[in-house]
Amino acid sequence: MAFVAMSVNAQEVFDIQSILTTNSEGKYTKIADGQFTAVANSSPNNKGAGTQETPLAKGTTDAEAFAQATTASLNDYTIVVSTANCTMTLVSTPNENDNTADNAWGVSDQTGANGSLASDACNPKFNVYVSGKGNPTATYFGYWVTNENGDASFKCPNDYNTFWTPSAGAAPAKGAYTIFKISAEGTLKIGVRIPKAAQNRKIYFVKKSDGTVLDQDKYTAEGYNNNNTTEYTTYTTSDYAVCPGATAQFIGYINVTLPVNEEYVMFSPDTQIGIFGFQFSTSAGISNVKAAAENADAPAYNLAGQKVDKSFKGVVVKNGKKMIQK
Repeated sequence: MAFVAMSVNAQEVFDIQSILTTNSEGKYTKIADGQFTAVANSSPNNKGAGTQETPLAKGTTDAEAFAQATTASLNDYTIVVSTANCTMTLVSTPNENDNTADNAWGVSDQTGANGSLASDACNPKFNVYVSGKGNPTATYFGYWVTNENGDASFKCPNDYNTFWTPSAGAAPAKGAYTIFKISAEGTLKIGVRIPKAAQNRKIYFVKKSDGTVLDQDKYTAEGYNNNNTTEYTTYTTSDYAVCPGATAQFIGYINVTLPVNEEYVMFSPDTQIGIFGFQFSTSAGISNVKAAAENADAPAYNLAGQKVDKSFKGVVVKNGKKMIQK
Protein backbone atom coordinates (compact mmCIF):
# COMPACT_ATOMS: atom_id res chain seq x y z
CA MET A 1 0.00 0.00 0.00
CA ALA A 2 1.51 3.37 -1.04
CA PHE A 3 1.13 6.92 0.26
CA VAL A 4 1.64 10.16 -1.60
CA ALA A 5 1.98 13.81 -0.54
CA MET A 6 0.24 16.54 -2.50
CA SER A 7 -0.04 20.32 -2.07
CA VAL A 8 -2.64 22.90 -3.00
CA ASN A 9 -2.04 26.64 -3.10
CA ALA A 10 -4.39 28.71 -0.93
CA GLN A 11 -4.71 32.49 -0.88
CA GLU A 12 -6.12 34.70 1.86
CA VAL A 13 -6.83 38.36 1.06
CA PHE A 14 -7.60 41.25 3.40
CA ASP A 15 -8.66 44.64 2.01
CA ILE A 16 -8.42 47.59 4.44
CA GLN A 17 -11.49 49.06 2.75
CA SER A 18 -13.60 46.34 4.36
CA ILE A 19 -13.29 47.91 7.84
CA LEU A 20 -13.86 51.53 6.82
CA THR A 21 -17.09 53.48 6.85
CA THR A 22 -18.12 56.36 4.60
CA ASN A 23 -19.55 59.80 5.20
CA SER A 24 -22.51 61.34 3.42
CA GLU A 25 -20.33 62.24 0.41
CA GLY A 26 -19.25 58.63 -0.04
CA LYS A 27 -15.65 59.21 1.01
CA TYR A 28 -13.83 57.02 3.50
CA THR A 29 -13.12 59.21 6.49
CA LYS A 30 -12.68 57.07 9.59
CA ILE A 31 -12.24 53.59 10.98
CA ALA A 32 -15.52 51.80 11.53
CA ASP A 33 -16.82 51.68 15.11
CA GLY A 34 -15.18 48.97 17.16
CA GLN A 35 -12.26 48.47 14.82
CA PHE A 36 -9.62 50.32 16.82
CA THR A 37 -8.82 50.70 20.47
CA ALA A 38 -6.69 53.11 22.49
CA VAL A 39 -4.07 51.68 24.82
CA ALA A 40 -2.23 53.90 27.31
CA ASN A 41 1.51 53.90 26.74
CA SER A 42 3.19 54.16 30.14
CA SER A 43 6.80 54.12 28.93
CA PRO A 44 9.00 56.35 31.16
CA ASN A 45 10.94 57.35 28.03
CA ASN A 46 8.07 59.60 26.93
CA LYS A 47 8.83 63.17 28.00
CA GLY A 48 7.14 66.49 27.45
CA ALA A 49 7.41 70.11 28.62
CA GLY A 50 4.86 72.90 28.66
CA THR A 51 1.26 72.61 27.48
CA GLN A 52 -0.83 74.22 24.79
CA GLU A 53 -2.44 76.38 27.48
CA THR A 54 0.85 77.29 29.18
CA PRO A 55 3.66 77.00 26.60
CA LEU A 56 7.29 77.61 27.44
CA ALA A 57 8.68 81.09 26.90
CA LYS A 58 9.63 82.18 23.39
CA GLY A 59 13.28 81.42 22.70
CA THR A 60 13.43 78.33 24.93
CA THR A 61 15.97 75.94 23.40
CA ASP A 62 15.50 72.22 22.90
CA ALA A 63 18.06 71.47 25.63
CA GLU A 64 16.38 73.84 28.09
CA ALA A 65 12.99 72.26 27.38
CA PHE A 66 14.38 68.75 27.75
CA ALA A 67 15.95 69.63 31.13
CA GLN A 68 12.53 70.45 32.60
CA ALA A 69 10.50 67.79 30.79
CA THR A 70 8.39 65.33 32.72
CA THR A 71 6.89 61.96 31.85
CA ALA A 72 4.33 62.31 29.08
CA SER A 73 1.69 59.65 28.50
CA LEU A 74 0.98 58.84 24.85
CA ASN A 75 -1.73 56.59 23.48
CA ASP A 76 -1.11 53.90 20.89
CA TYR A 77 -4.06 53.36 18.55
CA THR A 78 -4.27 49.94 16.96
CA ILE A 79 -6.19 48.21 14.18
CA VAL A 80 -6.06 44.40 14.39
CA VAL A 81 -7.31 42.24 11.51
CA SER A 82 -6.69 38.65 10.53
CA THR A 83 -7.30 35.90 8.03
CA ALA A 84 -6.96 32.17 8.68
CA ASN A 85 -3.14 32.25 8.77
CA CYS A 86 -2.11 35.90 9.02
CA THR A 87 -2.70 38.60 11.65
CA MET A 88 -1.95 42.25 10.86
CA THR A 89 -1.74 44.91 13.59
CA LEU A 90 -1.45 48.55 12.55
CA VAL A 91 -0.06 50.89 15.23
CA SER A 92 -0.32 54.68 15.33
CA THR A 93 1.23 56.84 18.07
CA PRO A 94 0.51 60.51 17.31
CA ASN A 95 2.69 63.13 19.00
CA GLU A 96 1.44 64.78 22.17
CA ASN A 97 -0.11 67.72 20.31
CA ASP A 98 -2.61 65.50 18.47
CA ASN A 99 -2.57 62.24 20.42
CA THR A 100 -6.29 61.47 20.05
CA ALA A 101 -8.33 58.84 18.25
CA ASP A 102 -9.65 61.44 15.79
CA ASN A 103 -6.11 62.26 14.68
CA ALA A 104 -4.64 58.78 14.79
CA TRP A 105 -5.32 57.65 11.22
CA GLY A 106 -5.12 59.11 7.75
CA VAL A 107 -7.42 57.47 5.20
CA SER A 108 -7.11 57.99 1.45
CA ASP A 109 -9.73 56.79 -1.04
CA GLN A 110 -8.06 56.35 -4.43
CA THR A 111 -11.04 54.75 -6.18
CA GLY A 112 -10.86 55.76 -9.83
CA ALA A 113 -7.63 57.70 -9.26
CA ASN A 114 -4.13 56.85 -10.43
CA GLY A 115 -2.96 56.23 -6.87
CA SER A 116 -4.90 52.99 -6.53
CA LEU A 117 -3.72 49.40 -6.88
CA ALA A 118 -6.62 48.52 -9.14
CA SER A 119 -5.15 48.61 -12.65
CA ASP A 120 -4.76 45.56 -14.89
CA ALA A 121 -1.27 44.73 -13.57
CA CYS A 122 -2.38 44.72 -9.92
CA ASN A 123 -3.29 41.56 -8.05
CA PRO A 124 -4.99 41.77 -5.63
CA LYS A 125 -6.71 45.05 -6.46
CA PHE A 126 -6.92 47.71 -3.73
CA ASN A 127 -8.34 51.24 -3.76
CA VAL A 128 -8.09 52.60 -0.21
CA TYR A 129 -5.15 52.88 2.14
CA VAL A 130 -4.77 53.90 5.78
CA SER A 131 -1.66 55.30 7.44
CA GLY A 132 -0.73 55.97 11.06
CA LYS A 133 0.93 58.96 12.72
CA GLY A 134 4.37 59.33 14.26
CA ASN A 135 7.79 57.96 13.31
CA PRO A 136 9.14 54.67 14.69
CA THR A 137 11.09 55.52 17.83
CA ALA A 138 12.48 54.02 20.98
CA THR A 139 11.92 57.22 23.00
CA TYR A 140 9.88 60.38 22.60
CA PHE A 141 10.32 64.03 23.52
CA GLY A 142 8.20 67.03 22.57
CA TYR A 143 7.27 70.40 24.00
CA TRP A 144 5.02 73.43 23.60
CA VAL A 145 6.70 76.80 23.16
CA THR A 146 5.50 80.31 22.34
CA ASN A 147 6.25 81.17 18.70
CA GLU A 148 6.98 84.52 17.02
CA ASN A 149 3.26 85.27 16.76
CA GLY A 150 2.69 84.66 20.45
CA ASP A 151 0.81 81.41 19.79
CA ALA A 152 1.53 77.96 21.21
CA SER A 153 3.68 75.87 18.86
CA PHE A 154 4.54 72.18 19.28
CA LYS A 155 8.09 70.92 18.64
CA CYS A 156 9.45 67.38 18.49
CA PRO A 157 13.22 67.77 17.91
CA ASN A 158 15.16 64.95 16.30
CA ASP A 159 18.06 65.21 18.76
CA TYR A 160 15.82 63.99 21.57
CA ASN A 161 13.32 61.91 19.59
CA THR A 162 15.39 58.78 18.98
CA PHE A 163 14.32 57.57 15.56
CA TRP A 164 14.92 53.90 14.89
CA THR A 165 18.14 52.76 13.23
CA PRO A 166 19.33 49.22 12.31
CA SER A 167 21.68 49.30 15.30
CA ALA A 168 18.86 49.95 17.77
CA GLY A 169 18.77 46.32 18.90
CA ALA A 170 15.02 46.44 19.44
CA ALA A 171 11.81 46.94 17.50
CA PRO A 172 10.22 50.41 17.63
CA ALA A 173 8.25 51.15 20.80
CA LYS A 174 5.98 53.79 19.28
CA GLY A 175 5.19 55.56 16.04
CA ALA A 176 3.64 54.33 12.79
CA TYR A 177 4.35 50.67 12.06
CA THR A 178 2.62 47.41 11.18
CA ILE A 179 3.06 44.01 12.85
CA PHE A 180 2.59 40.77 10.91
CA LYS A 181 2.37 37.24 12.29
CA ILE A 182 1.81 34.18 10.12
CA SER A 183 0.90 30.72 11.35
CA ALA A 184 1.77 28.69 8.24
CA GLU A 185 4.55 28.54 5.66
CA GLY A 186 3.85 30.94 2.83
CA THR A 187 4.45 34.30 1.18
CA LEU A 188 3.00 37.63 2.29
CA LYS A 189 2.14 40.24 -0.35
CA ILE A 190 1.47 43.64 1.27
CA GLY A 191 -0.17 46.50 -0.62
CA VAL A 192 1.64 49.74 0.31
CA ARG A 193 1.89 53.42 -0.51
CA ILE A 194 5.22 55.08 0.42
CA PRO A 195 5.24 58.90 0.12
CA LYS A 196 7.87 60.80 -1.79
CA ALA A 197 10.85 61.72 0.42
CA ALA A 198 14.60 61.62 0.14
CA GLN A 199 15.13 58.44 2.19
CA ASN A 200 11.70 56.88 2.32
CA ARG A 201 12.46 53.74 0.34
CA LYS A 202 14.18 51.94 3.23
CA ILE A 203 11.76 49.37 4.60
CA TYR A 204 12.66 47.10 7.51
CA PHE A 205 11.13 43.97 8.99
CA VAL A 206 12.28 43.61 12.60
CA LYS A 207 11.58 40.70 14.93
CA LYS A 208 9.45 42.16 17.71
CA SER A 209 10.84 39.97 20.48
CA ASP A 210 14.55 40.75 20.09
CA GLY A 211 15.05 43.43 17.41
CA THR A 212 16.65 41.14 14.83
CA VAL A 213 16.51 42.73 11.37
CA LEU A 214 15.23 40.41 8.63
CA ASP A 215 17.70 39.93 5.78
CA GLN A 216 16.75 42.07 2.81
CA ASP A 217 16.96 39.10 0.44
CA LYS A 218 13.75 37.88 2.08
CA TYR A 219 11.67 40.56 0.36
CA THR A 220 11.19 42.31 -2.96
CA ALA A 221 8.81 44.94 -4.29
CA GLU A 222 6.70 45.32 -7.41
CA GLY A 223 4.56 48.20 -8.55
CA TYR A 224 4.80 51.80 -9.70
CA ASN A 225 7.32 54.59 -9.20
CA ASN A 226 4.76 57.41 -8.93
CA ASN A 227 1.29 56.20 -10.01
CA ASN A 228 -0.45 53.44 -11.90
CA THR A 229 -0.01 55.15 -15.27
CA THR A 230 3.75 54.50 -15.13
CA GLU A 231 5.48 51.21 -15.88
CA TYR A 232 4.79 48.33 -13.50
CA THR A 233 8.21 47.10 -12.35
CA THR A 234 9.65 44.36 -10.13
CA TYR A 235 12.44 45.57 -7.84
CA THR A 236 15.20 43.80 -5.91
CA THR A 237 15.76 45.29 -2.46
CA SER A 238 19.07 47.16 -2.22
CA ASP A 239 20.37 48.62 1.04
CA TYR A 240 16.87 47.94 2.40
CA ALA A 241 15.32 50.22 -0.23
CA VAL A 242 12.37 48.42 -1.83
CA CYS A 243 12.28 50.75 -4.84
CA PRO A 244 15.88 51.84 -5.49
CA GLY A 245 16.20 55.05 -7.45
CA ALA A 246 12.54 56.01 -7.09
CA THR A 247 11.85 59.67 -7.76
CA ALA A 248 8.24 59.88 -6.57
CA GLN A 249 5.80 58.02 -4.37
CA PHE A 250 5.83 54.23 -4.61
CA ILE A 251 2.55 52.33 -4.81
CA GLY A 252 2.68 48.57 -5.12
CA TYR A 253 3.39 45.43 -3.17
CA ILE A 254 6.11 44.17 -0.86
CA ASN A 255 6.59 40.41 -1.12
CA VAL A 256 8.14 38.88 1.97
CA THR A 257 8.76 35.45 3.46
CA LEU A 258 8.51 35.55 7.26
CA PRO A 259 9.31 32.89 9.87
CA VAL A 260 6.20 31.14 11.18
CA ASN A 261 4.68 32.13 14.55
CA GLU A 262 6.94 35.16 15.03
CA GLU A 263 5.81 38.80 15.13
CA TYR A 264 7.67 41.03 12.67
CA VAL A 265 7.36 44.82 12.60
CA MET A 266 7.33 46.46 9.16
CA PHE A 267 8.12 50.18 8.96
CA SER A 268 10.15 52.96 7.42
CA PRO A 269 12.28 55.01 9.86
CA ASP A 270 11.61 58.18 7.87
CA THR A 271 7.96 58.18 6.83
CA GLN A 272 4.52 56.67 7.35
CA ILE A 273 3.60 53.74 5.10
CA GLY A 274 0.06 53.57 3.75
CA ILE A 275 -1.44 50.08 4.00
CA PHE A 276 -3.96 48.91 1.37
CA GLY A 277 -4.20 45.33 2.64
CA PHE A 278 -2.43 42.03 2.12
CA GLN A 279 -2.55 38.64 0.44
CA PHE A 280 -1.12 35.55 2.11
CA SER A 281 -0.38 32.54 -0.09
CA THR A 282 0.34 29.21 1.49
CA SER A 283 0.91 25.66 0.28
CA ALA A 284 -1.32 23.41 2.36
CA GLY A 285 0.07 19.89 2.47
CA ILE A 286 -2.19 16.86 2.01
CA SER A 287 -0.52 13.67 3.17
CA ASN A 288 -1.37 10.03 3.77
CA VAL A 289 -3.40 9.72 0.58
CA LYS A 290 -3.80 6.03 -0.24
CA ALA A 291 -2.81 4.87 -3.68
CA ALA A 292 -4.93 2.19 -5.29
CA ALA A 293 -4.06 -1.18 -3.71
CA GLU A 294 -2.88 -3.93 -6.05
CA ASN A 295 -5.52 -6.62 -6.76
CA ALA A 296 -4.07 -10.07 -6.03
CA ASP A 297 -6.86 -11.71 -8.05
CA ALA A 298 -6.39 -9.54 -11.13
CA PRO A 299 -6.08 -11.51 -14.42
CA ALA A 300 -2.59 -12.23 -15.78
CA TYR A 301 -1.53 -12.24 -19.45
CA ASN A 302 1.51 -13.62 -21.22
CA LEU A 303 3.57 -11.45 -23.60
CA ALA A 304 1.35 -12.57 -26.50
CA GLY A 305 -1.65 -11.04 -24.76
CA GLN A 306 -3.21 -14.40 -23.87
CA LYS A 307 -4.84 -14.81 -20.49
CA VAL A 308 -3.03 -17.36 -18.30
CA ASP A 309 -3.70 -18.91 -14.91
CA LYS A 310 -1.48 -19.30 -11.85
CA SER A 311 0.11 -22.47 -13.23
CA PHE A 312 1.82 -20.49 -16.00
CA LYS A 313 5.57 -20.00 -15.49
CA GLY A 314 7.35 -16.99 -16.95
CA VAL A 315 6.82 -13.28 -17.62
CA VAL A 316 3.25 -12.05 -17.24
CA VAL A 317 1.47 -8.71 -17.21
CA LYS A 318 -0.65 -8.19 -14.09
CA ASN A 319 -2.12 -5.01 -12.58
CA GLY A 320 -0.53 -3.16 -15.51
CA LYS A 321 3.01 -4.31 -14.55
CA LYS A 322 5.41 -6.90 -15.92
CA MET A 323 6.39 -9.55 -13.40
CA ILE A 324 7.81 -13.07 -13.31
CA GLN A 325 5.34 -15.73 -12.22
CA LYS A 326 7.01 -18.81 -10.80
